Amino acid sequence: MTRGTSTHGWRRAFPSPIAVTTAFISKCHFGLINDPNGLAYHNGWHIFYQWNPFGCAHKNKSWAHTKTRDFCTYSVPQLALWPSDAHDKDGCYSGCAAEEDGRLRVLYTCNAKDAEGHRSSVQRFGTYTKATGMVKKEEIIIDGPPPGFTAHFRDPYLFERDGVRYLIIGAQTEEERGCVLIYRETADGWVYRGELKTQLKDFGYMWECPNLLSFRGLRRSALLSAGGACACLRPPESLSVRLYRRACVHGRNGDAHARAVQGARPRV
Repeated sequence: MTRGTSTHGWRRAFPSPIAVTTAFISKCHFGLINDPNGLAYHNGWHIFYQWNPFGCAHKNKSWAHTKTRDFCTYSVPQLALWPSDAHDKDGCYSGCAAEEDGRLRVLYTCNAKDAEGHRSSVQRFGTYTKATGMVKKEEIIIDGPPPGFTAHFRDPYLFERDGVRYLIIGAQTEEERGCVLIYRETADGWVYRGELKTQLKDFGYMWECPNLLSFRGLRRSALLSAGGACACLRPPESLSVRLYRRACVHGRNGDAHARAVQGARPRV
């Protein structure tokens, strides 16, 4: 079967994975599972994650989907998003999911390379359709990184503040420094607002999979993966967790801080 085969043809080309479920765990018996990239509530909890159904290699990057109501039992995972057009032919990279106007929407990075290996990265919305079990690919909202940044520009995460939607996204400067960029939704589309400033000077050649959390409305923490870096960072207050190639940046009232802690162990 060639890449030109329809998405539904791809789903019929291999059997559904058998899910083995225990408390808080869902497994597949074949293929490579990577970034969990979409946890959202929409008539139950939906979980998306990267999946290569054809082998344990970082190829054929698609999204799988499963559903749960209690995080103890799960639906059988199914292919939900497959690289099928010119924008995402070299991989449906990570992103997020959220409910919007009664629909389950996903936002992901389309990865494509030309004949010379030059990468393009665009950010695209889609809508999960229960009838087909697939994500319908829809509008591209950001067609590339802003000036001064490379095509290592991926893994958007949506959040809302004061009734306005924003997204953060992993990026790399032209000097090969990892960072996170911020966009704001406006009537004219998504507008670049700048870089998330931290105290980290040289922490990885690129950052990816950023996530923003709020703790009791008082403090926000940005979690991310830092390529080429290995350190232990201390989240807010008294929780210290050992992280490999991960960072936690936290702040209050818009001030972001990061603290590296060598040799930290989990402590509550």
